[in-house]
Amino acid sequence: MIGNLQQLWQGQSGYHHIERRCGLVRDEFIERYLAGCRPVVLQGIVDDWPALQRWSPADLKPRFDPLEVEVQMGREADPHFEGNKLMHRHTLLLGDYADRVLEGGPTNDHYLMANSEILRSSEFSALLDDIGSLPSKCDPALLPGAASFWFGPIFSATRSPDRRAWSRPCSSPVRRSFCRWAGGTSLLRGMSACPSRTPI
Repeated sequence: MIGNLQQLWQGQSGYHHIERRCGLVRDEFIERYLAGCRPVVLQGIVDDWPALQRWSPADLKPRFDPLEVEVQMGREADPHFEGNKLMHRHTLLLGDYADRVLEGGPTNDHYLMANSEILRSSEFSALLDDIGSLPSKCDPALLPGAASFWFGPIFSATRSPDRRAWSRPCSSPVRRSFCRWAGGTSLLRGMSACPSRTPI
């Protein structure tokens, strides 16, 4: 049923154009984007986040250097790196990994992915303090159990190139909001801007 609805939505005029909106009100968001299963870029909603000024290798390394993180490594040589992700798991100090990101240049060979779930650890809870205000549809109390964190170089990918899911309709019942930005010329960082299961 979800697949059939998705096909109907995709047939609507302008469906494949991703709109950018600023100051979007709650009712319009629900009616046009949530109920209509349309992606939208919400502009200006993270302008007050301390993370925008703080998150960088220079910030993360001294704050979390002694802590270990699970990262994916050796992905470039494996066309099925996503399916084989358990084979690519390695444990590094966060500081050593930050150096690797900075010194390695654009690559998909190493990536700290969301499934490492570092935000579930109290040792990394300070990262959540760097998140400012959230849209009214989000419940900040749910962030510790619902937010995710990615940290990797430019060209980091979350799907193997042989996966064809890019062109498939999304039929997941869970709707997610993401915040992603680049710092400098080599670093890509991101955290979900809203809990994925926040009730509206």
